[in-house]
Amino acid sequence: MILQYERPQIPTLSSVHTLFAAIIGTGLVKSLISHYNFYETKNVLAHSCEWIRAFFYYGGGVGTMNFEEAHAVYIQSHLLRRTGERRGRLERGHREAEKLFCQQVWWPLRGNFEDLHPEFEVFDWRGLSYFCDFAWLTKSVKLVIEIKGFGPHVRDMDRQKYCNELNRETFLSAMGFQVISFAYDDVAHRPELCLTLLRMVISRYQPDSTPVNLHSLAEREIVRLACMLAQPLRPIDVETHLSINHRTAVRTLQALCSKGWLAPVTGTEGRHVVRYELQPDRLMRLQ
Repeated sequence: MILQYERPQIPTLSSVHTLFAAIIGTGLVKSLISHYNFYETKNVLAHSCEWIRAFFYYGGGVGTMNFEEAHAVYIQSHLLRRTGERRGRLERGHREAEKLFCQQVWWPLRGNFEDLHPEFEVFDWRGLSYFCDFAWLTKSVKLVIEIKGFGPHVRDMDRQKYCNELNRETFLSAMGFQVISFAYDDVAHRPELCLTLLRMVISRYQPDSTPVNLHSLAEREIVRLACMLAQPLRPIDVETHLSINHRTAVRTLQALCSKGWLAPVTGTEGRHVVRYELQPDRLMRLQ
């Protein structure tokens, strides 16, 4: 079954004026015109149109805009590339919860909306169309992000809707997506928690996205292993997981101890370190 991807296209010349209407209040039109004479020829317009899209949407010039300006252009750029129900769904579906996620979680973490697709259409296991709140699509990542309110997803959900939601998420996982969900209450009132958890997810694919003092991929992977096993680590666990020798495993574990991520646990006689225990409070410092 083929999933429905949006392939970025260069906007038409007529769309330039629509895009200008969206950004006319940002105070950046003069700076854009200083780069190109948009009204000189149609060829220049066509070239400028791609430049505008790259400048605003893909992050080249987002640093000059605040959130409200960048978000307006982000949504407008997707509307320009959509027709029919995909356009209608974006107009109807991107509301308070989705914008709040953009403002309080995604924007502080990423600083741009590159590769983030709002109201992204996929098929479920029955071949029926479904629109995810967001999909972050890169060459190596297919991440679906859902913002779930207590009312529609818990209080007002019947058994069939509940089954359909679980089946859909399982199917998307089978199709290569990672599906994560945030509660609306957390997005609205505890965005720092959402940001921390999202950073941990993204760091699996882009290790440099986390600012914590973990200097090697091995250290990051050992922390994840400790979370996954939910018990103190033995050197043999690390050796097997990372395919490294005993000396390297112990040296890396000791480095994590010195940074406060792990604590050594001695054997019954108290003379030798036999295990290394994860310090739970460190996980929340990933932000």
